[in-house]
Amino acid sequence: MKVKEKILMRQLPFYRKLIIFTSIILILTITIVTLIIVNRNNNTQDAIAKEVLTITFGLTRQDCEGIKDALNQSSDSNNVLPDYLHTKYNTQLTGNGYEALMNNRIPTRIAGEVQGEASDLKVSSVKLKSLDADAGTIRYQYILKAETKSSPPKVFTFSGNILLIKDAGQWKVDGISLK
Repeated sequence: MKVKEKILMRQLPFYRKLIIFTSIILILTITIVTLIIVNRNNNTQDAIAKEVLTITFGLTRQDCEGIKDALNQSSDSNNVLPDYLHTKYNTQLTGNGYEALMNNRIPTRIAGEVQGEASDLKVSSVKLKSLDADAGTIRYQYILKAETKSSPPKVFTFSGNILLIKDAGQWKVDGISLK
């Protein structure tokens, strides 16, 4: 028995090292997978915020005419602008997001900029800075540069906040403001 005990005693440090090594690998794997999932989730939020901002500020002259026509067709009992905006954004905004766009007059303010230049407005850069986040919300401050397609191009800088919430498992814009 002494020989078997000696063999077991020699193997014990090896098994301990193997268990420690396996534990470290398992912890690292769990950490890396968690970071990937969190990063993918943040990338989704960033992408949606940037896409909505690009749609909002990247107006063509046709878009301006569409907004102008929607406003002209609107009356106290029939507001056509929300229907027009739904065709542009589809399901990327919540009801509150649409209200924020209209209450802050963002489409009409941007359309006024584009009409004054007689050129399309193309978004050249969007920078997002996360202000706060909870389990189902994230709020960004944005700085956006857009330029006319005329020669030489005129550059506009816009800034404000954009709020995203998780609605039925999908990230959507729930608020947007323009400073």
